[in-house]
Amino acid sequence: MTLLNFHTGGRPWNNSISEMGNRIRPMFLYLIPAAHAAGIQIAVVTFSPQVKTISRVLEHLFPDIAGQIPIRGHDRSWSVETGTCMDGKQPHMASAVEELYTIAPHIEITRKTTLLVDDDRNNIRHAFRNKVRAIWLDPSHPHRFFDDLKEMV
Repeated sequence: MTLLNFHTGGRPWNNSISEMGNRIRPMFLYLIPAAHAAGIQIAVVTFSPQVKTISRVLEHLFPDIAGQIPIRGHDRSWSVETGTCMDGKQPHMASAVEELYTIAPHIEITRKTTLLVDDDRNNIRHAFRNKVRAIWLDPSHPHRFFDDLKEMV
């Protein structure tokens, strides 16, 4: 319920990729390419096991940049180093950062330069506890995201 305006609940998506693409929150259709154009590294971290479906949706929506967006889901295709915080989406983020360094080794990614956007308050709390910046995207009021983002600056 962060990137999409509905929750898959981890259930397999049996409809078309374009149909799922139609369910992306409109703000992300602009925010993702704008962030990429500004040199901001982007990753998708999710508890969904449907990483291949998510990848296909990103390729459909953002064909020029999808290959540069790591996706970490609940699919056992990735791991993290020992000592990484295993709470919430912290391990997903750590693994995505490792991949981002292979794409752009000259960049510097730290907890202070990372921002988690998530609809689950528990994931936000875990990020804060680990000194990672985070914004709660309230699924009932997603437009408030930009006000919250402005407050961080």
